[in-house]
Amino acid sequence: MNIKTSNAIASALLCVLVATFVTGCDNKNANGATGPGVEETKAIAQEGFLYGLPIVMNYAVMYEYAVDRNSG
Repeated sequence: MNIKTSNAIASALLCVLVATFVTGCDNKNANGATGPGVEETKAIAQEGFLYGLPIVMNYAVMYEYAVDRNSG
């Protein structure tokens, strides 16, 4: 895996985590705390990774194939 691919994966995961906290900041969980709990955040991040990774990897492959003139 090259640096562009790992940066894309890290960016996708960061977006999932930020979206999780932004969308859940007005909700109360079972403990009465604001926002999603640790377990819910972990579950959302895992789902985002599972569903988002193939899209990000496909983009990286297509970028190398169609855009990057220096790739093999």
